[in-house]
Amino acid sequence: MTTWFLLGFTGDDVAGAWQHWRLARQCGPALEAEGQSLSFGILESPGQGAHLLYWYVSAAAARLLDAHDVGWRQFLVGSCPGPPAGARPALGPP
Repeated sequence: MTTWFLLGFTGDDVAGAWQHWRLARQCGPALEAEGQSLSFGILESPGQGAHLLYWYVSAAAARLLDAHDVGWRQFLVGSCPGPPAGARPALGPP
């Protein structure tokens, strides 16, 4: 079973500080530097509770982001077996 990392963004992260946008601006170049598409291993869906938005990061994408020193782990809120049905690419076109 593959584990995905769950990132949570609060309303303040999204609407106030644009943290999901800032993170996307770090992830995109890291993925492209490794020859991956923007849709590689990072999906998003609506969040729950305090989190307005969730991102699901595959183990392969996590290794790539770590190799490029992308600060994604500050938003880590858990793990799950996979993204829910209906999750869409967080960085590329839907």
